[in-house]
Amino acid sequence: MDFQRAGNKFSCDLKQRSLLILTGESRYSWTHQITARKNDFPNGNVRQRRNRISLTFRRCVDDEEEAARIIEKNLVKNVYDHIADDFSASRYKMWPLVEEFVDKVPKDHFVIDLGCGNGKNLLKIRDHGLGLELSSNLARICGERNIEVSVGDCTKTQLRDEICDVVISIAVLHHMSTVKRRIEALKEIGRILRPGGKAMVTSWAMKQKSEKGKTSNYAKKENSEKSTNSAHLPIHKARTNFEAQDVLVPFKGSKEGKSTDPAAKHRFYHVFMEGEMKSLALAAGYFSEIEEIYDDGNYVLFLRK
Repeated sequence: MDFQRAGNKFSCDLKQRSLLILTGESRYSWTHQITARKNDFPNGNVRQRRNRISLTFRRCVDDEEEAARIIEKNLVKNVYDHIADDFSASRYKMWPLVEEFVDKVPKDHFVIDLGCGNGKNLLKIRDHGLGLELSSNLARICGERNIEVSVGDCTKTQLRDEICDVVISIAVLHHMSTVKRRIEALKEIGRILRPGGKAMVTSWAMKQKSEKGKTSNYAKKENSEKSTNSAHLPIHKARTNFEAQDVLVPFKGSKEGKSTDPAAKHRFYHVFMEGEMKSLALAAGYFSEIEEIYDDGNYVLFLRK
């Protein structure tokens, strides 16, 4: 059986009466096939093919909620657990717009960061802030930084109603795999905010150029190579424009090397069209003020309950 991903190829010799189980990366981001040919070449030897029967069994998930759970477990949580240390080392500086928003929060206001990652956005406000993070390894890093953090899902925080004055959720909504999950995440923000409370939510944008034609810092080079198609989702070429809204994005860390490395870990992303996040916030039904802006390859929601 031949496997391929982002220009990397690997062949696996399937013995007679063998069973091959595909899980994790091999299932979700590598293409696989038994190539039609007369001969195979195991260990450099020529072996003529004979008649054979191959049976493939697939688990089909009809329930959208169950499918979303599987996608986000395998292509979000498990990946961030694996890359946590490398990812944290590459995320050491606050995004200017987020820093500006956080700096304006009064010291007597309680802030919750939903999907706080390594806690970089809470460092300035750790004495009146709380983080919630899906990845236990990223939460561990927060703890090492003396940041109060809880492990959990931002769509079901287990926090009481109207507990905080401010919510930030930075680069999290684009990891939600369905419209329902995205609305649930925004509803949870509305539920835990006190009346009059404010929130800032950011996600990657499909377009990587501003109205003035300026290319975002992320898409620094032209998309000269098209995204590689996996069995289900295209694998996005790092630092290029997006070609689809639902994509797998490789992480380039010291352990995984380049984004085309066979060992690179892939994360699920849904990148947003203009107005899409605003429409989700309207559907959430909690907010009296909703503003969406574009900033350097991202859409940003400013919300008031």
